[in-house]
Amino acid sequence: MCADCETGMTLNLQMYCGKCSGKEDNQGFRVVRDMVLPMLCRGNKFTVVCDNFFCTLRLSHYLASCGCQLLGTMRINRTELPDEAKTIKGRTPDTTIFFSKGKCKLISYFNEKKKLVLVLSTCHEKNEIEVVEQD
Repeated sequence: MCADCETGMTLNLQMYCGKCSGKEDNQGFRVVRDMVLPMLCRGNKFTVVCDNFFCTLRLSHYLASCGCQLLGTMRINRTELPDEAKTIKGRTPDTTIFFSKGKCKLISYFNEKKKLVLVLSTCHEKNEIEVVEQD
């Protein structure tokens, strides 16, 4: 589903009706492209926020070439990720490593629970983290 975050209106919808007979390569990329294509044809510029099924380096480059932005979590088993971003061994908890490729920034965060979180973004220019204390 593609929705406007300000109005909550659904802009585009694609139903998932179960597995097809064959395996589809790059399904996540195709689904996001199909969802945003009508808005791209109108010349709209926007930010796509997606989860780790849809978020890929290929999608971020595609959206950047259209003048749009991407923000999403990534799966650790993506082949396009640098090995250093996926490595947990030897990392101190609560540390962050930044990687750049063109307009894409990959943030590899190893949290206090010893879980690795990968975030891909084309939405920012600075390699800074703002730490916010929660009560």
